[in-house]
Amino acid sequence: MDRHQTPAGAPAEEHLALVAAVTADGDHYVAQCLQIDVASQGTSRQEALDNLSQALTLYLDHTPQAVIEPAPEIATVHVPIGRPADRS
Repeated sequence: MDRHQTPAGAPAEEHLALVAAVTADGDHYVAQCLQIDVASQGTSRQEALDNLSQALTLYLDHTPQAVIEPAPEIATVHVPIGRPADRS
């Protein structure tokens, strides 16, 4: 967790950085936390993330023993497409 300082020097609220995946789904966006099983949606990418942040806050407030998984490694996988090569 990161502890941020306000300009006056008083500690601000703590923040937890979590990883989320955002997917377009028709005219909405779905944001899914990859470390806690919580998702939300919105009409824009930012709205989906804002709604996910609110949902995560509520979840963590009501689940004091929540299990937070390590952030997954995100990787690109290249898959060949098209016709298989002629093997004759």
